[in-house]
Amino acid sequence: MGRVEEGRGATAYQALRECTRGLLSAGDTKGALTVAQAANKIFPAEPQSGFDLGAILMLAKADPVAARAVLENALKRTGRFTQPSPSDRALALSNLGRLALSRGEARVARGLFDEGLKLDPESSILLYNAAAADLKLRDAVSCLGHFRAAFARAPGDATRDDYLLGAWAYNQTDRFADAEALLRGAIAKLPNESGLHLNLGLSLAMGGRPVEALLEYLYEFENGSANDVYSKQAREQFEDALARPQATPRSADAIEALRAAISGERIKPKEVLSHLQWLEEAGYRHPALDLLRAEALHASGDIQAAETAFRRLLESDPAFLPSYYDLSLVLRATGRREEALRLVSEAAKRNPSHWQLLGEGPPISAR
Repeated sequence: MGRVEEGRGATAYQALRECTRGLLSAGDTKGALTVAQAANKIFPAEPQSGFDLGAILMLAKADPVAARAVLENALKRTGRFTQPSPSDRALALSNLGRLALSRGEARVARGLFDEGLKLDPESSILLYNAAAADLKLRDAVSCLGHFRAAFARAPGDATRDDYLLGAWAYNQTDRFADAEALLRGAIAKLPNESGLHLNLGLSLAMGGRPVEALLEYLYEFENGSANDVYSKQAREQFEDALARPQATPRSADAIEALRAAISGERIKPKEVLSHLQWLEEAGYRHPALDLLRAEALHASGDIQAAETAFRRLLESDPAFLPSYYDLSLVLRATGRREEALRLVSEAAKRNPSHWQLLGEGPPISAR
């Protein structure tokens, strides 16, 4: 094979790759898959053509068995026109590891991630994925090491699940303050992602702060979807801890005050406000308490004070969805229907399956 033929082959191959990348950038996954399949057929000796096809099959959520076969075959190729870089091979190994994780083969996955890290030890993708495998294997020390290395290199790439596994590793190694700091950062970055407030509550509870934990659980399911697994778990944690104030004697009075505020909202709003005042004087501040206060004011008939409280809450925490819906009710009752609809529309953008939007009933029976 002459140099001219090599040059033409490499040029043709790169043109197909550019086409594939362009289609992916435009959001045309189906078109990109068609081109990648053609490239892999035309250039069956090129590792990268298989790496690309395997990755796009995964992106398109196509047959994982086919994606695995393509990637495994591509890793065996010697290449004719091009040679993939070590980082390209590492990424292919990472994709194979992700497929193994999806099959429940965590140990196989970690072996593939480790192999990839030998080729590209600075890859944040591989480090985050290795941490995910460590979590499945309940290896907290390795999980924490991989997560911290990944987060140091690419904090902006961390997903909700990456934050959760990092918090798990911190908690399992008794570093509760670090877990709290990590999760608060995650909430600031991803304010309407489910699971973050639940896990913050778990970290606070493990760190000996049961009342703050209860408030995070309350926030999680008030802000969640009716069928969300994290919302359901938060409700279970909340109801269990609320029913056992004696389990944490030093916080028993505060837990009892919170329980009374929850259970009495519709029946005795003035008593609710009294309990909330006690909690505030005890040093507790939280959007969930602000919501209870605003709703108690509404229930007491003080519409103007309720509206002010809801607006203040909405301004201080735009991610907390109940304030949108509750304020919309106040506005509807006072003839401001257009503004009420705008609030509901904004809340729906943040979570189109929130329990208040779907009308599936409140997440706790007392409300």
